[in-house]
Amino acid sequence: MNKSKDEESLFREKINKVQLEKDYVLSQLLKRTQLFELASDETIKLKKELKQAKAYKAKVAKESERVSKENALLEKQIKKTKNNNAKLSSDLEDASKKRDFLSKQVKHLSEDYALILDQLFKVQEQFESYLEENFKFRKEISTQKKNLIHLEKKKNELQNLLDRYQQAVIASRPNIPKSSLLSNFFNRSTAQARKKEIELILESPYFDEQWYLMHNPDVTLAGMDPVEHYLLYGGQEGRASSPYFCSASYLKNYPDVGDAGINPLVHYLLHGQKEGRQSFKT
Repeated sequence: MNKSKDEESLFREKINKVQLEKDYVLSQLLKRTQLFELASDETIKLKKELKQAKAYKAKVAKESERVSKENALLEKQIKKTKNNNAKLSSDLEDASKKRDFLSKQVKHLSEDYALILDQLFKVQEQFESYLEENFKFRKEISTQKKNLIHLEKKKNELQNLLDRYQQAVIASRPNIPKSSLLSNFFNRSTAQARKKEIELILESPYFDEQWYLMHNPDVTLAGMDPVEHYLLYGGQEGRASSPYFCSASYLKNYPDVGDAGINPLVHYLLHGQKEGRQSFKT
């Protein structure tokens, strides 16, 4: 009876031990299952990360290729920039040399300009002196002209006396040919007419002696009286008598004056003004 109890007790112990082992194995199996599931999740996660890593690697490779191309392009640009810099340096050096050369030229030009300016001042002083002398000379000429007019009057008076004397001689010599008498008569008539025309021109505001001499230096060189030159030659040649009368324009617009052989200013003073003809300023 006791033996049977011991066997039963032993058997129960064995059963308990097996149960404990079973529980242990189940617990270990559960743990392993959990670890396996965890490992599976970790594997899935790792696969996902590996896929992402491969995608990132491809992206990095693509980016690296792009960067390589950009680097190659940048190297070309850097090389080109270096060449441009070298050319710019050369151009800058040439420009610097040209600047130095131009600076020297400017310095020489400044010196020449100062010299020319000094000479110009001297010439201006000489010119002012010449103007002053010319003014005095013209003043003297004006005085001489007045004296000449006075002498001309005296000459005319003497000429009148001479004419009377010649008339008396002619009256006492009736055998003198008529042609000589007519020639003397016409000469005197021409001289008197010329004198009247000169007086007419001088009294008019359309003749300026100094202006005429200034614009016709050949008259001064010839030593001719400006009024007489204009009356005999200048008017028919189209020379202006003053800023207020242009002979060339008058003859051009009124060809009948030139055809008649009349001095344009004399014609204007005697007839043109009354007829409403223009004086044509220069």
